[in-house]
Amino acid sequence: MGELKAVTGVTPRLAYLYLGVMVATWATNWPLMRLALAHAQPMVFVSLRMAGSIAIIAPVLAVLRRPLLPVPRERFALFWVGLFQVTGFVVFSIVGLAIVAPGRAIVLAYTMPLWAIPLGLVLSREVLSPSKLAGAAVGFAGLVVFMNPALVDWTDVREAAGNLLLLLAAICWAVGFLGADLLATRSGSGHDRRTSPRRRARLVG
Repeated sequence: MGELKAVTGVTPRLAYLYLGVMVATWATNWPLMRLALAHAQPMVFVSLRMAGSIAIIAPVLAVLRRPLLPVPRERFALFWVGLFQVTGFVVFSIVGLAIVAPGRAIVLAYTMPLWAIPLGLVLSREVLSPSKLAGAAVGFAGLVVFMNPALVDWTDVREAAGNLLLLLAAICWAVGFLGADLLATRSGSGHDRRTSPRRRARLVG
């Protein structure tokens, strides 16, 4: 916990408070998005969401006199994040949410850590301890139990596609997460391993 304090600059208790706020915000966000999808097509909703983000962030950066574009050495890693972790995740998850109930959708979309384990083995050749492998096996087993394939009408193309799209969203998130971390590390672009996404995930875990 002392290491967490050194990296984030906040006390562990305050960090848990932030985590609780984040969990509560994300949990309520998905039912609200499902309500919004009753009044807009998924791709229209995604486009408005992205446009709204730009409309808010751009003036703030201008006021702070910060550049709108990242420095050249960081652009490829950020492009990777934007392609997979932002575009891929948002598009696939929103389309899936339009089909699948929010409670099921949010769990399937946030299975990213499970997919990050095998992808991390491929991308970084990281060697996992037996305890981590056992944890991953338990996680995947829990995913299968939660999904309960028997409850999905696989003859209904729309329902099957909705579940698979949510899993694909989680995989895109994992690819963006791991790929950007690996690219930044290899490029030596001032990337601090102490505060890398993978490092922060380990500290929280």
